Amino acid sequence: MIGPILLALSWLLLRVEGRGLAAIGIDQPRRRLREFLVGAALFGAIATVQQVALSLAADDLFVPNRALRGAQLLEGLRFVVNSVLFEELIFRGYLLFHAARRVGPTRAALLSAAAFGAYHWVSYGILGQVVPMVYVFVLTGT
Repeated sequence: MIGPILLALSWLLLRVEGRGLAAIGIDQPRRRLREFLVGAALFGAIATVQQVALSLAADDLFVPNRALRGAQLLEGLRFVVNSVLFEELIFRGYLLFHAARRVGPTRAALLSAAAFGAYHWVSYGILGQVVPMVYVFVLTGT
């Protein structure tokens, strides 16, 4: 739930500054959609090859889940896409854009990465638990 709130806040702050979404790279919708679809297809193919290879290496073949329905699959896909879009727009969009103008690109990248890691502390519900916090901070590439 925090993702949509942060996205709305980013949009609102851009509006207050008199800027549009193009300021954070949301322009050329057809080109961006094409880039998104190519990236998603490429990642999907790589992930599929990886999972099949791991399954074969472990001699642990996939078993179809007969109870899985299309609506459940689409809901899961929607959740994943929304999560990634929110994170990208916030941490590599609004925050990085403004921080780079104020503190330079290197410090902005470090700030954005640290905020990204801390965001996951809240979204994973581990705030205050030091060991999981360090693990998530490192795992998110921060």
